[in-house]
Amino acid sequence: MCHSYLSLGQNNKDKWQPFSKMPPINLYAELNSQLAQIENQDAIGLGFKGGITWSPNSAVGFSFTSTINKYSPIGEVNDRVYMKIVHTGLYYEYMWKSNNRVHFIFPVELGVGECFYEWRDIKYYFGSSYPYGEQFYFYLEPSAKLEFNLSELFRINAGVSYTLIPQEFEFRTITNSSLSVPSLEVGIRYGRFFQ
Repeated sequence: MCHSYLSLGQNNKDKWQPFSKMPPINLYAELNSQLAQIENQDAIGLGFKGGITWSPNSAVGFSFTSTINKYSPIGEVNDRVYMKIVHTGLYYEYMWKSNNRVHFIFPVELGVGECFYEWRDIKYYFGSSYPYGEQFYFYLEPSAKLEFNLSELFRINAGVSYTLIPQEFEFRTITNSSLSVPSLEVGIRYGRFFQ
């Protein structure tokens, strides 16, 4: 009877445990800014990324970016109307020789964008803004950046990206070609990375 009990205990010990084979993962967050020319107007974006790394070379995560300055595209006849752009997506990133103090990173992002206008009533209602139409679309955004390891927890990066919008549309004076433009980017990251 005692022998049976010991055998049973040994079998329980050898049972497969969920998540026992998972690799270690690290998390990081990034604040970044973008500068692009849309219809000959400067579009300044501010964004946030959250990422998960499971090796020194790979990361996946989510991204959110929104323009923060108010501008009207060339050709817009209403001077009280200004445009904003919001991008929300998922990305995969390849990090080349990430253990070096200076290295390259190559994110590729896929997501949904929103281009919308707002109408600002300057004379009445203290300059309040009101929605003035919107256009949704899918986008693909590959990037190439140079990253510098400041410390074990902080990194900064800078580089270029290109927003590609294959879906054809025309929204007031804006088309998909108007928003398919290169951008300059700079960002700072905080988190744990594989050394």
